[in-house]
Amino acid sequence: MNQSYHDFAVELKHVSKLYGRVCAIDNVSLEIKQGEYFCLLGPSGCGKSTTLNIIGGFIPLSKGEVLIAGKIVTNDLPYRRDVNTVFQNYALFPHMTVAENISFGLRMKQTQPEEIKHRLEEMLSQVSMEWAGDRRAKQLSGGQQQRVALARALINRPAVLLLDEPLGALDLKLRKQLQMELLNIQRNVGITFVHVTHDQEEAMFMSDRIAVISEGKVAQIGTPSDLYYSPKNRFVADFIGESNFFTGQVIEINEENIGIKIEGFKNPVLVPSDENVSNGKEVTVMIRPELINLSSSKPPNAENVTNGILTKIIFLGMYTQFDVKLGSTLTKIFSPNSSDSAENWTDKIGNIIYLSWKPQDGKLLLE
Repeated sequence: MNQSYHDFAVELKHVSKLYGRVCAIDNVSLEIKQGEYFCLLGPSGCGKSTTLNIIGGFIPLSKGEVLIAGKIVTNDLPYRRDVNTVFQNYALFPHMTVAENISFGLRMKQTQPEEIKHRLEEMLSQVSMEWAGDRRAKQLSGGQQQRVALARALINRPAVLLLDEPLGALDLKLRKQLQMELLNIQRNVGITFVHVTHDQEEAMFMSDRIAVISEGKVAQIGTPSDLYYSPKNRFVADFIGESNFFTGQVIEINEENIGIKIEGFKNPVLVPSDENVSNGKEVTVMIRPELINLSSSKPPNAENVTNGILTKIIFLGMYTQFDVKLGSTLTKIFSPNSSDSAENWTDKIGNIIYLSWKPQDGKLLLE
């Protein structure tokens, strides 16, 4: 089947990678759509770069199957796969000019000079480096070198571009700038990007979908919104964004809500019903900090309400973080800022304040 008409740019089917007795990748299956910006996200050592290298053919797998645009490439060497890779260290040739670096792959394929010239101009324009064709790589900044590495990978028009922590060596401001540039370039060229990162904010900002990797397994795949509001387990909930966790025992179940007895709450904490829960089961409730309401007096009609001691106020620009101690648990609340929002609460540090949230804003975690 022609790759442009195949639904998936990349498919991994029950892929495992063993190093002796150590299992780096454990029975991973995933499908990456054509034209998608897809991130492999997880902590250091979780297996995300190993997964990327298996897609690229740099590491032989132990079990399973790899497909690129519908074609089985499990045993193909990297140069026989319709993929290119951008590494964190750029891997530019220091003795070559920018133009020579970018066009290197086409020259190796003995592409016609006119075609090379046309595509080189196209790529220099795409990465806003028209002025740099005659420069040497060592004369460029880190961000400029990254653009050249990206252009060199894209000029061959691969079906899939693999990016292994491509922005990890850059400072925060430049990293934010290049995130936007990468995203715009991907949208313009329409090529599938598979991006490895340990930075959850980077993954959330750039991705159409994210695969969260934990200990060599896929913990969850979904859109940034799916992962943030509907995490499948505590690892995903804890790794994506900030969360508050409350553990307790199920004591009430009805068609609408489940009631959970949690230390520090006078009444059962309510969450939406779940058919997988039974009375007496120990569960964890996750609530995002921005979904918790804060008040100096007890709200009259709140369903999930408790009180605690306000211990700290941290101004963070767009919002203020309030730290509240509930028994032995420290809870975070994020509140959007107005010009005087932090000052309104400063004199209440050390005092009792009330927290509340809607039942539907709590997420029941069974794993």
